[in-house]
Amino acid sequence: MSGLEPGIYSLTALTEQIGLATKYVDEFYTDTGCKNEIGIVVRIDEERWIVVFLVFLSTQNELHRVAKEKLVPLFPVLSALCCQHWCNESFSLALPGRVNIRDLIDQGVATFAINQLTAREKTILQLLLQGNDSKTIAEQLTICVGTVKNHRKYIYNKLHIESQSALFAMFLNHLIHMG
Repeated sequence: MSGLEPGIYSLTALTEQIGLATKYVDEFYTDTGCKNEIGIVVRIDEERWIVVFLVFLSTQNELHRVAKEKLVPLFPVLSALCCQHWCNESFSLALPGRVNIRDLIDQGVATFAINQLTAREKTILQLLLQGNDSKTIAEQLTICVGTVKNHRKYIYNKLHIESQSALFAMFLNHLIHMG
């Protein structure tokens, strides 16, 4: 977040300042119906930042502008609340002792699209969800890269998606519904 000051930003400004991948943003907007966002950027300490995104489903730029104008004077309060909450806490997606994230992810990988895919497609899907590329999957399964790519096409077709980022978004939704 080098060079970025705490404050209220439009998504366009944040994309330029912190280098958000525009392809990801475009796919996210297409998948979710988002039209615009405001980012509330708070510096917790020397190494930690929080960015809270408020999403707009309306294309009305006036609504976005007014919301941003109303948030600017509230920023000191929002910043103080974030600092108060996270200052002495580690960043964790789960409360300590409540949920074992590793077990949840393993269970999610094992149950994701379980009834839609063949056994081989499930194996490849699990390797994809672990972050492996086609070449690595081919090496692990001792098959051709082209075979892995064909399986990926079939998986994407059966799940009605077109990209790996859409696959991860679908998997995250699966995890959320499991919890």
